Amino acid sequence: MSEIETHPLEPFLPANAKLLMLGSFPPPKSRWKMDFYYPNYQNVSCG
Repeated sequence: MSEIETHPLEPFLPANAKLLMLGSFPPPKSRWKMDFYYPNYQNVSCG
């Protein structure tokens, strides 16, 4: 089983928030498959 990664920033949720934006962060450089933003061959958003 692979190691669970944790995000370095604490959650941020203002009390008066009206919009939730979801996203992700790129993997650590040690896991890059190529020199590109979100560099993974399984990333279907790159075409």
